[in-house]
Amino acid sequence: MGAVDRLDQFRAYIKLEMRTGKFWHVMFWFILESALVNACVLYKLTRKLACLELEYTHFQFRIAVALALAKECEDMGCAFQT
Repeated sequence: MGAVDRLDQFRAYIKLEMRTGKFWHVMFWFILESALVNACVLYKLTRKLACLELEYTHFQFRIAVALALAKECEDMGCAFQT
């Protein structure tokens, strides 16, 4: 499989897309999704080259990234108010 096929495969597992009428929203979600897939592929590759076991599956990797970003935001004091 080529790189595009792999990207589509990983994106199909967990989609972040949201329906909207604005094209830039769709582009934002696609770019974010692509960055997450590429980061996960690089994580797996570097762990394999270092002869280390994988700590995360694809889904666990996404959760770890989301939690790390939320913690960083919390540490900076950017609390969202409703």
